[in-house]
Amino acid sequence: PDPENAAAPAKKLVEKLVDDRQELLTSNLQSMGALLRQLVDNNIIANQLIERTDEFHKFLLGNLLWVRNFDFISLQIFSQQMEALLSPIDWARLPTDLIRGTMQAPWSNVLLLLWLAIYLLCRQLRKPFESLVTRPMPVSTSSIWNIIVGLCLSFILVLPWPLLLFLLGYFLGTVEPASEFLQALSPALLFGARLLYILLLVRLLISKTGVGRRLLKWDARNLDALRSELEWAGPLVIVCGMLHTFALRLDVVSSGGPLGAIATLLIAASIIAVCIRLLRWEVFAADRLLRTSLRVCAALAAVVIIMQVLGLMFAADVYLIALSQTVLWMTAVKVLTDILERWLLI
Repeated sequence: PDPENAAAPAKKLVEKLVDDRQELLTSNLQSMGALLRQLVDNNIIANQLIERTDEFHKFLLGNLLWVRNFDFISLQIFSQQMEALLSPIDWARLPTDLIRGTMQAPWSNVLLLLWLAIYLLCRQLRKPFESLVTRPMPVSTSSIWNIIVGLCLSFILVLPWPLLLFLLGYFLGTVEPASEFLQALSPALLFGARLLYILLLVRLLISKTGVGRRLLKWDARNLDALRSELEWAGPLVIVCGMLHTFALRLDVVSSGGPLGAIATLLIAASIIAVCIRLLRWEVFAADRLLRTSLRVCAALAAVVIIMQVLGLMFAADVYLIALSQTVLWMTAVKVLTDILERWLLI
């Protein structure tokens, strides 16, 4: 027989074996490549898990109530926060970001028209309010409705500028994509708007021609003392509150870091200073209830500072917030109680 014909089946078999071998090698190479990619992905995921675990550990240290955290004395974190706060690039880009946020925010035109309408309404309501609280009104002729109308007008008259600040924060919060600076500035403006509204409302209530003096017949000496302290403590608390919110957004894992600790310290120190200065007024020192309340407030504010020194940052913030809310609720109860008393007397 022909040798070539006899070798043909063997040749085909060898070629088939070679092809199978080549396919097997190619398959092995592909499997090795897929395995290497999976190993690399697993390595990346493992590193990310380690980083997230470390961040979560720091978050627990900074936000558990009785766990000490001394990141507030870190100069590195403080320098990073100040660099973010004082960034000239971000501040220079702020008008452009505000325009973008206004265009991206839903119902932005309606909100701006609403603010303009409220502003014009407040200008129209100013004269009726002044007429209500400045005209002589003996107890026998005043009514509960005059007090309610005066309070409602007070709530409306202080609305424009806090609402404008709130809209600025809202528009900046809608910017996409948002930088780290905007993500921290927007909540700070929103929180500052609420504080500004409370400050303006309290200042109007305790003014010489406010509802507290003219309609609720609060003691003029108490109001004079409160006005003198509110003039410097009010703006300081607003600025520090916004600063703390800004810092908290920058460094949430450590309760605001050094910048937040400074803001909390200044707020607590201002509360202590106000309480001590008010106690020097005879009208407050002579009233047992007022004297005790001021001493308790000063003591709690001092406890907040001691907690900061001990590294209990989150606990200090919780206590300070609770103290502020307690003061606000006591003020609201005072107003409601006086309204009821006036109603019963009238």
